[in-house]
Amino acid sequence: MKIQRVENKRPVVYVLAFFNFDILKRSLESMVGSTCAYKTVQDIPYDVYVLENLSPHSDKIGAYCESLYKEGRIKGHVRSQTNIGGNLFLQAVVKGMVPVHSEFVCISEGDVILDKGAFEESLKLLRKYPHVPLCSIDLYLHNLPLVTFKDARDWIPQPVEYSDHKIGPTGLQFIVLRTEFFLEFIDKLIKKELDAGVVFNGPKHSFSDRNLALLCEKQNKYWIRTKYRKLLHIGWELYLDLNNEYYKYKRHLIDNGQFWSDTDAQIDKIL
Repeated sequence: MKIQRVENKRPVVYVLAFFNFDILKRSLESMVGSTCAYKTVQDIPYDVYVLENLSPHSDKIGAYCESLYKEGRIKGHVRSQTNIGGNLFLQAVVKGMVPVHSEFVCISEGDVILDKGAFEESLKLLRKYPHVPLCSIDLYLHNLPLVTFKDARDWIPQPVEYSDHKIGPTGLQFIVLRTEFFLEFIDKLIKKELDAGVVFNGPKHSFSDRNLALLCEKQNKYWIRTKYRKLLHIGWELYLDLNNEYYKYKRHLIDNGQFWSDTDAQIDKIL
């Protein structure tokens, strides 16, 4: 597999979008919106591309992305015509639908709000520890949906704390990866060399936090987290009431084997 990299020192951020327009809007607002931590468009330190899986709310998501694109706040928007979940990170790169920048690639599930300076803390740690392949932003845990999921405290493993960072995996909420490691991860998935288990009844060799942690383990490399700044995973709000439209739609897709599929999906460039 050969994926062309763009010699661009600016980190690139792939933001996953699916169904939840309001949550996506809140998340993108915290990253690139007019009220985010960066005062002007020129101050935004990364290039954001929205990677969307088709849903009943795609028209609304598309219109919002177009408005951000016209303002220069995001750089592009692509859409998979079937729901392939996090595998869209892989497929969009392999198909050349989004650029891969030379130093750092960031992935986000598009349902998070970042503390001011959280991204910069991640980048600082990776530059300080050159042998560490990735750094995720640590999470606030006060909004875990414990009412509906009694085991929710186990979703994010307890980390080990050090002087300026923590060690321990998170989910895919927001991670900064060295480009070489990101591309190696994709290559291992394509070759089916990583199998940390099934995700949402989908394929074993999926683009998942489990497989990402497995690669770190196989290479004896640390997955580190920020220590001082965190993110709020607002997507957990959708699990407080399991009668909401999103959860029922997601369960329908999972039960019918249509969620997190690794099929060779049609991906269209919207912007």
